[in-house]
Amino acid sequence: MAQKKKRRKNSPRKKMLNTLDGLIRDIVRLIHRDRCYKCNKAVYGSESHPHHIIAKGNGANWRRFDLRNVILLGHSCHQQWHDNPTETIPWWETTAIYRSVNAYLDRYRGGKSAKITDAEMEDLIVEYKAKRKELQEE
Repeated sequence: MAQKKKRRKNSPRKKMLNTLDGLIRDIVRLIHRDRCYKCNKAVYGSESHPHHIIAKGNGANWRRFDLRNVILLGHSCHQQWHDNPTETIPWWETTAIYRSVNAYLDRYRGGKSAKITDAEMEDLIVEYKAKRKELQEE
């Protein structure tokens, strides 16, 4: 008889990471009014993809949760960004967001570590819940 795998409980830190991911998703959708930043088509649900301008990997939690590092893309535009960055980057460099955040985001380039503490995550959760509420009321 096959044994069921025991499901691990998420640690408090993992729960905070998941909460912040959800808040970022909600906020970026509200900011972009459910429209793809690249093609301007309406995108909802699984067609709507928050995209990190500077990759969120390598334990770089600040990049992951920095609203200036996230835009909303539709599925196909998001796929194109990752599959053909040499075609996407020239377009990106002409956008209003690029001009406003490029120098700021430079601090994240090159995979610099950007760890976030539990206390900082707790503060971001409070801040982003308020931001989401504010955007929902607009």
